[in-house]
Amino acid sequence: MSNAAVNAVTGICFALLTCELIYVFYNLVFKDRRGTLAFLRNFKKGRCAIVYVIAIPLYLIGHLYVGTNFPEAFFSAVNQCVNLVVLKYSTSTVTQLLAENSFYFATVYYCFAVVGVNAVLFVTSLAGQRLWRTAQATRVRFGKKEKLYFSDETIAADLSFRPARPSAKQMRRSWKLLDFFGKEVASGHPETVALPHRETLRIVPP
Repeated sequence: MSNAAVNAVTGICFALLTCELIYVFYNLVFKDRRGTLAFLRNFKKGRCAIVYVIAIPLYLIGHLYVGTNFPEAFFSAVNQCVNLVVLKYSTSTVTQLLAENSFYFATVYYCFAVVGVNAVLFVTSLAGQRLWRTAQATRVRFGKKEKLYFSDETIAADLSFRPARPSAKQMRRSWKLLDFFGKEVASGHPETVALPHRETLRIVPP
């Protein structure tokens, strides 16, 4: 395999890994809390596999570079990527290309770093709800401004509505209850109420 082909494939893999990191950074830093939690919750549903798919051609060109036939090189690359899933880093089968191509060397270890980030996000995605509930319970325990409600515990809210215009005599009122991850767990059908209107809304989360 020529150096030009090696550099081309390596460059594509480097770019894809960088795009994946930027995507993760954007979702963790620039989205609101609901968007970030949704990203973490859904990460385990398939997004976590992308980095391993990108790693396959990296290992593949390392095997082809030393003259391994394509079928054997491909399945060896897949096997190496399976090891990456359990954080078993190995470069023993691509040592020659690592020694002779610094760009390839940097990209392989860059890939290993992204795999580590991916593993942390995957664990967070699996344990996210438990961790969030624990954090919120701790926050409520030591704070005074917030109240944490659990399933089967009644939530009471005092509602007061006044007309925005003197001519407004009634309005349509509805509500919905979201959990910590932004998922709707209860809702009320729209109702027409006369203005002004006051009521105490009581909700028992499922």
